[in-house]
Amino acid sequence: MIEFLKEIQLDLMLVLGGICAIIAFFVYVTKTLTNRRKAILMCMEIGAMLLLLFDRYAYIYRGQPDITGYWMVRISNFTVFFMLIFVVHTFVLYLKDLVKNEMGLSAVPVRLKAANILAVASEILLVILQPLKLFYYFDETNTYHRGPGFLCMYLMPIAICIICLSVIIQYYGRINKGIRFSLLLFTGLPGVAALAGYFLPGISVTNISVVATVILLYIFALLDMTETAAKVNKLEIEYLTEERRSMQRLFQQTATAFVTAIDAKDLYTRGHSLRVAEYAKKIASAYGKTEQECQNVYFAALLHDVGKIGIPDSVICNEGELSDEQAELVREKPLIGNQILSGITEYPFLSEGAHFSCEKYDGTGYPDKLAGDDIPETARIIAVADAYDTMTSQKSNRDPLPKAVVREELLKASGTQFDPDFVKIMIELMDSEDDVHTQENNGITMGVLTKELHCTDYRSSVLPGIVIAPEETGITFTVKSEKQDDKDFSAPSIIIFDSFDGREHNNSKAVKAYHYMEYGEVWFDGHYISTNARNMEVSVHEAESAGNADDRDKTRIEMITENTAEQYRIEAGRFKDHLKIKMFGAGKTVEIIIALPDASKWAYIGLTGEHCHISDIKIEQTGKIYSEGDIPRIAEEISYIDRMTGDVPNVQIDGTRERSSVGFAIRNGMKLMFHSMNLPGANLVWHCPYLVIYYSSDGQVGGEDYREYALIKWNGEAHQMCDYAENTVVLEKNENFKDWEDWEERLKKGIDCEVNFRRKNNRIILTTESLGISINNTTLIKDGQKDIYVAITGDQCAITDIRARSA
Repeated sequence: MIEFLKEIQLDLMLVLGGICAIIAFFVYVTKTLTNRRKAILMCMEIGAMLLLLFDRYAYIYRGQPDITGYWMVRISNFTVFFMLIFVVHTFVLYLKDLVKNEMGLSAVPVRLKAANILAVASEILLVILQPLKLFYYFDETNTYHRGPGFLCMYLMPIAICIICLSVIIQYYGRINKGIRFSLLLFTGLPGVAALAGYFLPGISVTNISVVATVILLYIFALLDMTETAAKVNKLEIEYLTEERRSMQRLFQQTATAFVTAIDAKDLYTRGHSLRVAEYAKKIASAYGKTEQECQNVYFAALLHDVGKIGIPDSVICNEGELSDEQAELVREKPLIGNQILSGITEYPFLSEGAHFSCEKYDGTGYPDKLAGDDIPETARIIAVADAYDTMTSQKSNRDPLPKAVVREELLKASGTQFDPDFVKIMIELMDSEDDVHTQENNGITMGVLTKELHCTDYRSSVLPGIVIAPEETGITFTVKSEKQDDKDFSAPSIIIFDSFDGREHNNSKAVKAYHYMEYGEVWFDGHYISTNARNMEVSVHEAESAGNADDRDKTRIEMITENTAEQYRIEAGRFKDHLKIKMFGAGKTVEIIIALPDASKWAYIGLTGEHCHISDIKIEQTGKIYSEGDIPRIAEEISYIDRMTGDVPNVQIDGTRERSSVGFAIRNGMKLMFHSMNLPGANLVWHCPYLVIYYSSDGQVGGEDYREYALIKWNGEAHQMCDYAENTVVLEKNENFKDWEDWEERLKKGIDCEVNFRRKNNRIILTTESLGISINNTTLIKDGQKDIYVAITGDQCAITDIRARSA
């Protein structure tokens, strides 16, 4: 090993010396160091380079008796001795610079000053005493030999390094992590190498190790500078980011205060701009916009109604129909808004939002009658968000519209008033928050309810509806008479009804808007009124005749009569199209059986009364589930599928995806045919047939290992049900499509449907056309499943004559 080192050490010296020269150049050109530290590092690297260069020459010319050898060995060895001390001296200066500028010490430690003096003294002694051949000498063959003072001079650099090491250890915690190791290496490794070199003459262990640590010192210093620069850059970025956020908050607060003041001009638009901004931001995010783009959309939406500041309050607060002159003033709003915001040149999207948010996708909007993609994207997003908030907010002439009605209005306006892409996103956001396909989220849920009700005149107060479901619901409450005189009638009653929002309505506009249908009203004495029920039977039992009732009824009657006549209870449940309601109170038990128009109808109980105070209202689910035989049938079950049967049984779907047809394995070229007729109660655009593409081990919807890939509705909606598939739907309307009202009417009359399938490996293409709507849906199956099925389902429709044919 020693012989190998002797062979390669000259080449190693040349390589390390060259590296030192390159590093010296990089130190010279760098701009991240102070001038003092740059000078110290350059001297260190140049000194290390000269140390190895002349050490190499000393070995090359050693033992050469000519005149060149004579001078080269003497110059080289002197330079080696001097540069070794010089490099150690520069390290002391480097450490002093660190102490002053980075370790936070008020003064340089005395030991470092002593080390500095020792280094200077060593250099002076070498210059003065070496002519006396005290440290080394040469014989007549120009061969190097150690002198009597060699050990003293040899130990000087080691002593300096030990002093420096003591300082490094003492202040280790204050030194940057990036350079700790290199400092320890410089003070430790050369000392070890020096001791080894003393016993290994002929190998420059000390010099090579010193130069190697000098190189490492720069590398670690460079890494530390990079890390420090990164930290500074990070802090600067954080500062600028916080500044930007602060400015953004200031802008947001200013803009919010401004639009809040504008919205406050009308009681029913308070908070409108803020809500529109939030909805618009959600749409933009779902569309794939960046965070900054979403913020831009937010602020544009926040200020989209700023033009109202130029419209008279009398017009904004008008609760009736606008005159032609007033309508013309309202149409000035986008122009005024654009005029106000166009001065903010840094944010041109603000004026775009105000100027173009009243445009319509089909070009019938204002002020410029732009159409399609000519309308700025931000304005198209705001238009959808604005319409959604307008429909779901309280107005002077109406309550907020139910989500189902809002969803339908958005779907009907897709492609005409609004951009279909943004309508689709808004509907997906609605669907993710609420089940707007059903009415289960309307009315009152268990435990969420006003605890009391003050009733004066007939129907002056009606509790929001309590849904009647297959699981029996119990309602208990206390009634206190509040008659003004003996002529006043005082008693509680219940209204049985259906409406989109689960509330009772008597205004003609509300009845139409919420599709309100009343089945009847019943009082606790057995008196009743039947309106839109197919049939209603009411039986009354006196409390004292409880022996003829079952034990459960007897318990209820005893509970009421033993306390006071003011305590009442209702129990209600349903099975298919029949309701059963039992009313306990006033010493009577009233049992009502109601046959609904059909099984697709919903039913709510609205608690009301006259001249009474209803309090302590509690709702519970008793746990009883009504099934076949629990409710006597008083009207025949209505079936809309008593028609021709195809390859598989017909299916009647009374509620959203309540039932499905038999599944068919999808084959290339397959054709699926069926007849669909909407039920009489169907009144929303998604009340239509659906196709579901799926997999299950038994081939049936909801079967074992069920996995759903797509849901396609005849109104053109398509839903991707999982991450295992990717769906692309293209909807087109042709001349056969008149409008959605006509489309719904024709569905109620019944249509023949034909669906064509093409399949190639994991790609399934479905095409169909009905009533002027053409649907082309491509489903890409990602999970590698081979057996893919299709079934027919829907909402409030009857599917008959189902046939599948292969190509």
